[in-house]
Amino acid sequence: MPRGHPDWNVNVDWYAFFDIDSAELAARLGSVATYNRSGRVVHIDKCTHDPVTFELPRFGTGAAVVLDSSKSFRHQASLKLIAGSDSIGRAGISKNLPVISLSKHGLEVTWSPTSGGFIVALSLDYFDGTNNYSYTIRCNLDDQKLYYFNSAGSYVEFANIFDIAAKPAYWHVSKLVIDLVRFEYVAYHLDEMKYDLSEVDGRVSTDGSTPHIQARVYHQGEPSGNPYIHVNDFIFTMDEP
Repeated sequence: MPRGHPDWNVNVDWYAFFDIDSAELAARLGSVATYNRSGRVVHIDKCTHDPVTFELPRFGTGAAVVLDSSKSFRHQASLKLIAGSDSIGRAGISKNLPVISLSKHGLEVTWSPTSGGFIVALSLDYFDGTNNYSYTIRCNLDDQKLYYFNSAGSYVEFANIFDIAAKPAYWHVSKLVIDLVRFEYVAYHLDEMKYDLSEVDGRVSTDGSTPHIQARVYHQGEPSGNPYIHVNDFIFTMDEP
C-alpha cells in the first residue's frame, strides 16, 4: 500500500489509501478474516467502544451488552454479551445497513465463549419494502452442532463441530454469506472450515419496513446463570464471490 515501498516496516506517512480495494484495506488494517478475505467491506466495527452505535436486543434477567477491557482478540477491549438467566435469555448487537446492491452479502464476527452450553448465532435479514428474507446460523456449543434457519421457520442441523471447544482461551471466526439475487444461503465459515449451503432457502415473511439489511450476532444462554461471550470485529460485506 505505501507508494514505492514494501508494506511492512514503513512510516505511516508513506501510506496513500487510494486506488485500493476496500476488502484488502480492511485486511491490512487488521481484519479478522484470517481464513476468508472475500467481498467488499461496507461496514466494519472493531467493537472496542461503548455499544451505543448498535441496537442491543436483550432478553431475560441480567441480560446486558457492555464494554470489557479484560479480554480482546487483538484490540484494547471487546463487547461482552451477557445472556439473561431465563428460558428466552439472550443478548446481541444489531446494525441496520443500507442496501447498495442485490449481490451476495456476508457478516463476519470474531467471538470467544465461556464454559457452559449455549448458542452463538449470526443473522442477516433483508427487508425489501414488502417482505423480510431471514437467514440465521446457530453454532450450538452444547450439542456441538450447526443449524440453519429454514423456509418453514425451523432450525435444521447440517454439521457437527466436535473440534470447537467452549473454553475462554479460544477465539473463533464465523462468517455467514447469503445471496440476495437468488434469495438463499451461500455458505457458513467457522475458523478454517467452510460449509456449503447453496440452494438452501431462508425464511420469507410479510414486512413493509423501509428497505435495509439488518446484521446481528447474538448469544443465547441456558435457563440458569448469565453466561457470556466476547465479540470483536463485526464486518459486513457485499459482492461476495
